[in-house]
Amino acid sequence: GVNSVSLVDYKVRIIDSGSGTEATTRVLIECEDNNGDRWRSVGLSTNIIDASVMALYDSLTWRLLSLGITPEAPANYNTVLKSNIPYPVLVLVRTQLPENIGSTARAMTNFGLSDLRLVSPRESWPNKGAKSRAAGADSILENIQVFESIPEALHDVSYTVSLTARNRDITKIEFGPEHAVKKILYYSEKNEKSAIIFGPEQSGLTNDEISVSNALVRVPTEINFSSLNLAQAVLLMSWEWRSEEHTSELQSQPDL
Repeated sequence: GVNSVSLVDYKVRIIDSGSGTEATTRVLIECEDNNGDRWRSVGLSTNIIDASVMALYDSLTWRLLSLGITPEAPANYNTVLKSNIPYPVLVLVRTQLPENIGSTARAMTNFGLSDLRLVSPRESWPNKGAKSRAAGADSILENIQVFESIPEALHDVSYTVSLTARNRDITKIEFGPEHAVKKILYYSEKNEKSAIIFGPEQSGLTNDEISVSNALVRVPTEINFSSLNLAQAVLLMSWEWRSEEHTSELQSQPDL
């Protein structure tokens, strides 16, 4: 009889990322089977999903079959692209317009984030106004959690930063977006969850609301025009996360 194993704990690292319709992407895929054995292989294709699936269903399949083992398919291909580190949570505090919640969901989806939490939004939730701006990021909207206070929203979070455009009369470490995301990635690689907090559109966070954070994040904008649209701020921080995570993965790769 041939043994059967399930492949679990997928981790995909992009080694070479091409651009254009004919450019190829090379990925290193690692996984573990339910016997505790680790497997590594490389996939090459014109997009990340195909390259990942190729690594799983070509190289790994033949390796396992050569050992008399029949691999089982994962439940769905999205599993292949999930990192094994916790991604940051985004928390919107007292958001005034549901449309901005939808735009936030869209920006998060652009860069692979999914955990959005609301604290005391002005309009009731769920709200149809958000869907029109989400541009298809419905899964985030459907899974939003709503809390009455910031500490409740941070119940499972170890490290927190808050965005601000104003000078504050409080003692807090202040970072730019890039350094803040490096700190978040540091905690993620320790398997600790972080959160990025955004205040309401008109006034931003109060000092009391910021007091729960470990650090402040200030975007280096023009002094006389420093306020960002909520979704713009979310997009900027989401992009910084994706960029830093991608860079970290590339730097950790062996020469293949």
